[in-house]
Amino acid sequence: MEKDKLRFWEEYDERNKPIKTCVRYLDPLSKKKRRKTINWKKYRIKNSRQARRILTDKVEEEIENSPIVLKETTKTFGSLVDKFVAEWENVVKPSSFRQRKYLLNIIYRKIPRETSLDVINASFIKSVWRKELLSENNVRTGKPLSSSTLASMRSFLKQVLYFGYENNLFSSSTVYTVRLDIPKKRKAEKEKIRQLRFMEREEVKIFFDCLYEYCQKNHLDGLSKRYPDFRYYDYCLFLLKTGARPGEVSSLIPEKFNFVEKSFKIDEQMITAGLSRKNTYLDEPKTEESNRVVPVDDETIEIVQRRIRDNEKRRLSITNWQEGFYPWKRRKEVPSYIETEYIFQTIYGTAITSHNLNEFLNGNGRVHGGVMDFIRKRHPEWKKHITAYSFRYTHISLLAEANVPIKAVMNRVGHKHAATTLEIYNQATKLSKQKVIDEINNWDFSSVI
Repeated sequence: MEKDKLRFWEEYDERNKPIKTCVRYLDPLSKKKRRKTINWKKYRIKNSRQARRILTDKVEEEIENSPIVLKETTKTFGSLVDKFVAEWENVVKPSSFRQRKYLLNIIYRKIPRETSLDVINASFIKSVWRKELLSENNVRTGKPLSSSTLASMRSFLKQVLYFGYENNLFSSSTVYTVRLDIPKKRKAEKEKIRQLRFMEREEVKIFFDCLYEYCQKNHLDGLSKRYPDFRYYDYCLFLLKTGARPGEVSSLIPEKFNFVEKSFKIDEQMITAGLSRKNTYLDEPKTEESNRVVPVDDETIEIVQRRIRDNEKRRLSITNWQEGFYPWKRRKEVPSYIETEYIFQTIYGTAITSHNLNEFLNGNGRVHGGVMDFIRKRHPEWKKHITAYSFRYTHISLLAEANVPIKAVMNRVGHKHAATTLEIYNQATKLSKQKVIDEINNWDFSSVI
């Protein structure tokens, strides 16, 4: 903005020291004069030149983002998305932003960046959704997009369109309020998949019996073949016992545990979605409610203490091996080993993540197959597909089966909305179904014949 169109002045206190700098300018949308002020103490201003430079930047930013300027510079769908993303990415987590970029690539294949905003209306959006986006397939699996992916895509697309309407780029609100339905068949498939990831009580017993045997049989430890490695067994059991998210468990270190009060604190999580193992990082929990203290039982405390002992034993073993402490063994370098404090570690010292666990369970790259293959050999009737999140779902469902109040479950697992908990909480287990039948059997309203 031209400086001659800005009028600056300072306001002073009783000691004649400047406390504020003000500016008056013309709003291009309303054609009215407006005023902005900056506080010297709040912004640690040293002189009026610095204050005026900051105010100039603020005025230019406001004018640049005003609807009238947006309308002049935003003519295509791509430029609209760019303007929206520039504002939106500053208020969301990097993991959310990465997921939306993936969805945006799918949308761009059906609504090219160069598409003029003049042709975008409710009918256009509805047609693209029904004829193009619903027929899109997942690049990795080749299957139609899941209902969850479609719901996220729909939400993102409507956010972009609402941003356009809010800034007078669309004349009608129907462009973002248009109904975009997800086929019932996709929703049913989602429910079917969720059923396969949930375990009944007897299935939990089968799973951990087989997992224990699998760990004993295959001796997964890369540096020692003499003793079985139970790190994944402990990780799975901890997930089941606590109901915590895999990312929350991956971030745990000994300092987070209170062994006297038998509890641990969750105040961060490990972000792995869409990232290579090198690029994983720690971030704040998923929601504000996810910051919590989780009480645990004696067995869970034993798991943690066992992991701490084993991690220290392994660290000393590798250090001694690298330094040639064992003269009867060939000195061996372990360049991939990283010394960390994580409770649940891989053989390389890094935190066990949901990626590691899913590969371990499903046998990706393992010559002897995964845990699921092992279970199916022992129990041909096994149909469940277990992932890192299966233990959280099962934890919630078993608490529901025990009639634990939903509010207590929400507090324990860190859910923000009751609807999220209820979706899993209402999962009918065999025992809960039997309770219903037993209750009905006790009803006797008939007359004696």
